[in-house]
Amino acid sequence: MFVDVILPLPFSELFTYSVPEALQREIGKGYRVVVPFGSKKHYTAIVRRLHHEPPRHFETKEIHSAIDSHPVVNEQQLRLWEWISSYYMSPLGDVYKAALPPSMKPEDLQQKITPRTETFLHLNPSLDVESASVLIGRAKKQQALFGELKGYFQENGISSIRKKAAMSLFDYSPAIFNGLIQKNVVQTLEVEDSAINSEPRSTRAPFPLNDAQQKALEAIQGCFAKQQVCLLHGVTSSGKTEIYIHLLNTLLSKGMQALYLVPEIALTTQLTDRLQSVFGNKIAIYHSKISNRERVEIWQKMLSDHPYEIILGVRSSLFLPFRRLGLVIVDEEHETSYKQQDPAPRYHARDTAIMLGHMTGAKTLLGSATPSLESYHNARKGKYGLVTLGERYNTLMMPEIRLEDTSDLRRRKRMKSLLAPALIEQMETALANGEQVILFRNRRGFASLLECKQCGWIPKCSRCDVALTYHKQAAKLVCHYCNATRHVPRECPSCHSENLKPLGLGTERLEEEVSRLFPGAVVARMDTDTTRGKESLENLVRDFQEKRIQILVGTQMLSKGLDFENVRVVGIISADSLLNYPDFRSHERGFQLMLQSAGRAGRRDRRGSVVIQSNDPHQPIYSYIMENDYESFYLAQLGEREYFRYPPFYRLIRVIFKHKDEKKAETAVARFADLLKGSLHERVLGPNKPVVSRVQRYHIREILLKLESGLPVHRVRDYLIKAEKELRGMPEFRYMTFYYDVDPV
Repeated sequence: MFVDVILPLPFSELFTYSVPEALQREIGKGYRVVVPFGSKKHYTAIVRRLHHEPPRHFETKEIHSAIDSHPVVNEQQLRLWEWISSYYMSPLGDVYKAALPPSMKPEDLQQKITPRTETFLHLNPSLDVESASVLIGRAKKQQALFGELKGYFQENGISSIRKKAAMSLFDYSPAIFNGLIQKNVVQTLEVEDSAINSEPRSTRAPFPLNDAQQKALEAIQGCFAKQQVCLLHGVTSSGKTEIYIHLLNTLLSKGMQALYLVPEIALTTQLTDRLQSVFGNKIAIYHSKISNRERVEIWQKMLSDHPYEIILGVRSSLFLPFRRLGLVIVDEEHETSYKQQDPAPRYHARDTAIMLGHMTGAKTLLGSATPSLESYHNARKGKYGLVTLGERYNTLMMPEIRLEDTSDLRRRKRMKSLLAPALIEQMETALANGEQVILFRNRRGFASLLECKQCGWIPKCSRCDVALTYHKQAAKLVCHYCNATRHVPRECPSCHSENLKPLGLGTERLEEEVSRLFPGAVVARMDTDTTRGKESLENLVRDFQEKRIQILVGTQMLSKGLDFENVRVVGIISADSLLNYPDFRSHERGFQLMLQSAGRAGRRDRRGSVVIQSNDPHQPIYSYIMENDYESFYLAQLGEREYFRYPPFYRLIRVIFKHKDEKKAETAVARFADLLKGSLHERVLGPNKPVVSRVQRYHIREILLKLESGLPVHRVRDYLIKAEKELRGMPEFRYMTFYYDVDPV
């Protein structure tokens, strides 16, 4: 017998091994096996195929050992892996590596996945009180502890207790406990300790829907009767989450499972409480901030006869082993966080969710107040169903949006702070009324850079072609591409001047300024720097939700669907920076971020207020934002996209080359472009030098492919593979690093 296996290495090929006779009845498709690879290495592989066809051109190695007594990956998962590998042109081994929790694919044979256990104490059931007393003898403290344990068990109607809890509850030394255990009066039992809280939770019925929500729910159900995918376009605070809850409740009553995807871990904090109040222990949370043990336990439970019925998670939760998936919800479907950037596979979770639904027969619901142009275009064409929810819950008014011309304010010398006078005034009113404020600035750190005012010197990263960002509290200069840090210099190394000034505005500087303007308010910051710890993000969200923080300053994390009922004012600082990035999606992203941020204001019984600070307020996009006019924005952008051959009318593939030798990178990318132009012609743009052309000492060059939507994917893939083989066949490019980014965002 032979098996073809997937290795957690950057290969798309399956590798064939022979199966020792002793193991032939112990393995099957989807099982993990340990296999030798190379001269000394062993890896945990996944069995894809069993057969009796010996390879013709090489002698096989034997499987070293089997790990499982049952498959840990099912057929549907394996097919999804293969689709991701094929569509996103990523090695199958990289997909496998991304899919399983780290401890489920150990590379070291000595590394064992041993469950953590906890010791429970119980009285020896074969001993009566008299026999136990005889065994204890004259040890008075042991006699006393035995009596207290027996009384505690009888009083509480239980037969055992955790040893740690008992030692905390009863005031006796460990020696007294161990004395009873040695005399077999008290016995121990080792029980596997779960990392997941499985205590029963009280639940409630879903809240009733209002008329608009009910109509939307019925429309979604009508769409699902005819189509696999539906887009719910609902304005911020329209009550989309409660519609999701009703859909989930109906689905669970039919014995089906659901996957609820969110773009950021921050959103799981609020949603967890809301969903658990209805579904209790039927739901599990799955993302990178939970421990590896928790991920493994969730995976194993999903394989069991009693799996979780709802998974709430980020993009990695797509890889879990569902058994009867009926619905996938992709909340905030427009978010770029759904696209995996590094490492491979560079897949888009929204599009992968749609494919997962197609493979399993599950329905997919996309939800957003500002849908991606691609999704809205698919809905308008009829490829997806479309349901619109145009009013906020309980007829709450949309926030009043005010545009402040900061360039004019500076010219008239009225801009005395980083904040416009109108924003400061509204913040003062909100705080006086016990309400909260959110300030949005999509750049972390104190300042974008330091500059010597005498000679113009700017500290740059030695590994990347970028200026170092100034972080004042840490007293460091940080590269936001490779995370390299260096101390802030006391003087300019070029001219020795001490006149070094910070330029630009980050969240740290904004936080400092707000604290100065409002010394009586509690100010906090939400960005990557303040949310690194396991529970720091959850604690920050909870503190703001429970009104222990009055003003919250943050990056785009703040725009992603968080629901704070007491927020009265939202300020968007340096709004133009969201629009000026050299990318065809910059206006779409800016529109989404600003409208989503504005949606945090006035989410209950009072109309909110939004102040957008701009140096160029006459750009047309601001009129769309102020009027909450998604339709006009969509039509304007669509015309530009069609004219300039961008999605949704064309598909894009970036081919990225990296090498520490700049000339080698340029030579390789030029050669690859020539190979592609022979078959794809004018669809090949470049080679190009990206805006940031060196990261971690690697020089970066790229090619952009613009492909008509109707062009067969497999044909393009064949052209790329052929060109890659030709390039790899040249000795000087055999080890060149390059990869594909399909449907970049």
